[in-house]
Amino acid sequence: MTNESVILKLSRPQYDVLTSTAERTLNLAGQGSGKTFIIGLLSYYFVSEIPAAVGMIAANTFGQLSDSTLVETFKVWKNFGWTEYST
Repeated sequence: MTNESVILKLSRPQYDVLTSTAERTLNLAGQGSGKTFIIGLLSYYFVSEIPAAVGMIAANTFGQLSDSTLVETFKVWKNFGWTEYST
């Protein structure tokens, strides 16, 4: 990440996930609770700070992944100045 400060408004569960030091963290929450927002933040962090890290973003169906999860993840990235690469 850059040295610029970013102010995030997080719910307590979102904060707990982002500050967890556990090897694995489960974010089991309902629709509209900000799970994908956390995915966007974490993936941005790992790509920025640990470029050799390996990870995966998954969903129950391809439609859910392409129409919801990735759309929201890309919105988070855009807030940090990233855009989706397409050919």
